Amino acid sequence: MLTTSGKDDEWCLLGRKAIWDEGRYSTLAGFLNVGETLEQAVAREVEEESRVSVHLPSVRYVASQPWPFPQSLMVGFYAKAKLAASTKASGFDLLPAQARSAAIDVGLLQEEVLESAVSTSASGFDVLPAQARSAAIDVGLLQEEVLEVLGTQLPFTSADAVELEDTRWFHRDWLRAATSREGVADMGPFNIPGPYSLASRLIKGWLAEGQSDPWTGDQVDQVQIDQGVFKYVLLRLSDPSSGRSKLLVWGDARASYHNDVFRGECRRAEEGRADPWAIDQVDQVEQVQIAQGVFNAAYGPAPHEISTALVKQWYPLYKVTCNYEGY
Repeated sequence: MLTTSGKDDEWCLLGRKAIWDEGRYSTLAGFLNVGETLEQAVAREVEEESRVSVHLPSVRYVASQPWPFPQSLMVGFYAKAKLAASTKASGFDLLPAQARSAAIDVGLLQEEVLESAVSTSASGFDVLPAQARSAAIDVGLLQEEVLEVLGTQLPFTSADAVELEDTRWFHRDWLRAATSREGVADMGPFNIPGPYSLASRLIKGWLAEGQSDPWTGDQVDQVQIDQGVFKYVLLRLSDPSSGRSKLLVWGDARASYHNDVFRGECRRAEEGRADPWAIDQVDQVEQVQIAQGVFNAAYGPAPHEISTALVKQWYPLYKVTCNYEGY
């Protein structure tokens, strides 16, 4: 079973057994109990193995595969996770009490409430603490960008110690990068089952679903950072022709100044590109913010929460934290 979460189902839940090779993650799996429907089995097994609750109506069949035991068949499904109403940055918290109760009763999702907040008086910046909110507004971040990065509160997951060693959420962009080339530098060992497996078909099918509307930004990794202590910049990559954009976190230990990172990474992004249109879009990267850990007089304090969330997305096997020490 492949379980997803997020406004656009951009996160998927994977797990690993302790006996597997280092870095091996796969979809969750289990057995059908007597008297269960297939959909009920999916929901039960996911919750037993990961403590993530499944939205039962979302369970849908994808494919099947022979299983090497008598009278057995492996059946693959996609399913969406339920969101806990008590998450820290709950979308329901943006609503007054009566509207909050009504939204929960009729089955609205937190992501839907958060998304609608962009066009209402509830600011997307409300999901940020005061210092970060001020910094985000000062450097020109958009409410939509803040909500896209911080608006999705993933359901808590904890592996059943009897069955699995670990369960965790992986973002579609990172998983696509990790499975489309040999390893992802400095992101830790990672691999999925081979192409013959049903798990691989589920994962790669889900990745393909997210490529229905490709654009120039798909060619640029959202996070490119160095090892050790380094300066970084938070950027916005935009495509004027389509109006699409995404935030980037780039860092380089060789850079003496923040602007060196900005200029150097733009040049590196252009290298080897044959498509002039794609190069042109990289040329139009807009510098949004400079600074991490050290106050920068030209740009002011950085909204650490935005950069940290993006780094967490691209380093799912690491523990990533942020602080405002030094300001």
